[in-house]
Order: sequence, then structure tokens, then C-alpha cells
Amino acid sequence: MAGIPVVCAVALKKGQVFLAKRKEGGHHGGLWEFPGGKIEPGESAERALVREIQEEHGVAIAVGEKLLPITDGRIELLPFLVQFQGTPQCIEAQAIQWLPMVAAQDLPMPPCDRRILLRLIERQDRYTDTASPT
Repeated sequence: MAGIPVVCAVALKKGQVFLAKRKEGGHHGGLWEFPGGKIEPGESAERALVREIQEEHGVAIAVGEKLLPITDGRIELLPFLVQFQGTPQCIEAQAIQWLPMVAAQDLPMPPCDRRILLRLIERQDRYTDTASPT
């Protein structure tokens, strides 16, 4: 079983990655993650990601390459490289930040998000900046 399909945004800027801290109290509360959310019935993964980032961070995105999905049995995390079309805001998250990929390893993260981060670090030479120059 792959799990519930969940999309997440991977934005990169000068060797840094954009992360959001989940609000306390919910599943994985207080952990740092690639922002995103669940796909609604009848919605494409790309459309769900655009909607979720607009709701959570008040910014439009251009959705790029789909990265390899990761599952933990409960969810199937579908990561996409994205480019912000403005400056992301902290609307639904507890905090947001740009952090060097290697430094981000020290943050508490859900297992699927950590696996995405480790893949990015292993393949840094493959991924170029995706964030808008703001």
C-alpha cells in the first residue's frame, strides 16, 4: 500500500532549501518539512501543490520537475521542484526558513521529508536553484 497521496514543494536557492515548521499539536507537530498537503479528490498533484502553497504561504509557484516519491506506508509523499513567484509568508506554519541543505539535516523532520533532503544532498550537483531571485 502506497498510502495517502501528499504533495510537497522543494524550493532551492544558492545551496539552501526552503522549510516550514509544522504547528504543534498535530501529526508531526513541531517538525520541519517541505511544505505541501493532501491532494483533494479529482485534483492533480500539481494543482494541489499550487493550492496548498498559496493557502499556507500566500505565494504562487511554478511547478517543475517531479522528484522520486517516498512512502512510509501511511502517506506517499510526492515532491516537486518549485519556483516561488514572490516571497513566501508564514501563514499556516509555525515558522519558515531558508537553510543550507547540510545544516537542515540537524533539524527534527518527519522521516519522508528527511529522505527527500538526503537525496537532495547526495545529488546537489544535479539540482539548480529553483527559487525566484527575491
